[in-house]
Amino acid sequence: MGRAPCCQKVGLKRGRWTAEEDHILAKYIARHGEGLWRSLPKNAGLLRCGKSCRLRWLNYLTDKVRRGKFSREEDDLIVKLHATLGNRWSLIANHMPGRTDNEIKNYWNAHLSRQIHSFRHTYTAGNETTITIDINRLSAASKRRGGRAPRSSTK
Repeated sequence: MGRAPCCQKVGLKRGRWTAEEDHILAKYIARHGEGLWRSLPKNAGLLRCGKSCRLRWLNYLTDKVRRGKFSREEDDLIVKLHATLGNRWSLIANHMPGRTDNEIKNYWNAHLSRQIHSFRHTYTAGNETTITIDINRLSAASKRRGGRAPRSSTK
């Protein structure tokens, strides 16, 4: 048997959060603290799922989250960690205080993975991998947009 659903999906709000909902969530957590996410929406008077409240708090509203552009050092670190850890975004986020795993994943998929062709990989004997990254080429490559061929042209 699986886990019981966290809430009844009927009658819940979906989509973008409003500023009023953000305020209600922040005020409730300031008063009662984090935790018990399943009961939080009902107790706070929100028409949201507990999971949605938890993700909104952890990824956007908490003071621990650092917002804004990624620096070149962060780009370099993400690429190096991705080369060793793969798509383990939470492990990568552990090395970058203030950045969430979701934010790093989205940044990788939207920006860095498209520029991976500008990286030069050098393989040495054995299992060791040496990766040389030219950050200047990385930022220059970001101005180019890649994409897939339209579906109509593929059969």
